[in-house]
Amino acid sequence: RPWRRAPVALADEMNVYLRLLDYLRPYRARLATAIGCMVVYAAMSAISLGFVAPFMKVLFERASGPPSSAGASEVARDPSAPGPVAAPKEGATRLLGWPAPLRAWASRALLDARPIVALERLCLLILVALLLKNLADYAQAFLMVSVEQAAIRDLRTQLYAHLQRLSLDFYHGRRTGALVSRVTNDVEYLRASLAAGISNLIKDSLTLAGCLAWVFIASWKLALLSLAILPPVALALVAIGRKMRKRSGAAQERMADLTSIL
Repeated sequence: RPWRRAPVALADEMNVYLRLLDYLRPYRARLATAIGCMVVYAAMSAISLGFVAPFMKVLFERASGPPSSAGASEVARDPSAPGPVAAPKEGATRLLGWPAPLRAWASRALLDARPIVALERLCLLILVALLLKNLADYAQAFLMVSVEQAAIRDLRTQLYAHLQRLSLDFYHGRRTGALVSRVTNDVEYLRASLAAGISNLIKDSLTLAGCLAWVFIASWKLALLSLAILPPVALALVAIGRKMRKRSGAAQERMADLTSIL
């Protein structure tokens, strides 16, 4: 039955993919560097998302300006006063989700500074975070392309060497175009899956984890509500993935037929 064959087919696909990953072993240093760049990319994405709250507070909650020095000294002199006592508590919560040491520094350097100074500092920090994020993204893309091209070169070399060792009887029973398509088109499909699989799995997963952390810290109820769309989306992705695999296999067979005719 199809539902019984599905786990077996999935296990076979995983075994093939793990065999394909063996070709990355000679280039593990470059791969580790690329993964490090992915971690930096995900961290900078989460950090840039964390700047949204203080940026909005500086823009829309600072119309009245920072508290005066007289008011601050008055709070220091009279802690029992009803009005200003709540200010320190508000300062502790207006940077929700930030670690305590960074929250204290950001509160002093950003939210308690003059609005124009706080805005300049925030823009500079956001610019640095986005610059590091894009540099890390470029570096990991460059390294992943070099790794995948080297791995596919090794795979094509082994495949070509294997074809040279086969008997003439093997070639009499198969079409030349189909064999050529195996070396050219099918290996190119493997290159695309190798690059997209590792990059999307690591970089996007880390980025999603960092962004979800900020979302749950801001409001875990709204975060859980937004996750309600995951089951139908997952089912749709599984169905689309199965159709894409079938169409991809059919496209490879048609390409082999076309190469044979040529």
